[in-house]
Amino acid sequence: VMKARVSKVALPWVRYGGRFARVEVAAEPDVDGWTLIEVRFDVEEGALQYALGFGAGLEVIEPLTLRERIVARAQETIEFYHVISPENKKTETDS
Repeated sequence: VMKARVSKVALPWVRYGGRFARVEVAAEPDVDGWTLIEVRFDVEEGALQYALGFGAGLEVIEPLTLRERIVARAQETIEFYHVISPENKKTETDS
C-alpha cells in the first residue's frame, strides 16, 4: 500500500492514473488542497511508475523505499536528458 498526498489539480486523475492502481482511501482535502490517499498495487514497480506520472502533483509518504526509488529515477531522468540535450551533444567536428 502506498500512502500519498495528492494536489487538488492531480486529484481528479488519481483513479485513472494506472491500470493496476486501486485507490482505497481518500480523505478530505487539507487547508492547502492536498488529499491523503492510499493506493494498492500488485508490484512496487507499478507504484513507482504511477507516482512518477503525477510529478510534483503527488507526494509519496510511505513506503520510504518507494520515495527513495522515485528520487533515484528522477535523478536518472535528469541526467539522461542533460546528456542528450542539443546544447550538450558534441558533434564530430567538436572533437
